[in-house]
Amino acid sequence: MVKQGVSFDEVYDKFAIRIIYSTDEENEKFIAWKIYSIVTDHFRPNPLRLRDWISSPKSTGYEALHITVMGPKGNW
Repeated sequence: MVKQGVSFDEVYDKFAIRIIYSTDEENEKFIAWKIYSIVTDHFRPNPLRLRDWISSPKSTGYEALHITVMGPKGNW
């Protein structure tokens, strides 16, 4: 934070949840988006913070969805 000149209040992910699931390869993208849908049914997503490495995996093979949602106090 100090190196990047970012204050504590500007940190997006003070609280994070990682959801890890196991499924067959045929359904993994569907399940990832289903989990996204369930989370965003309950919390407002910030579309500018969506990182979709499910549709376009990284060159390393990394696949994930990263989302930022609004907390109960209205903070991202």
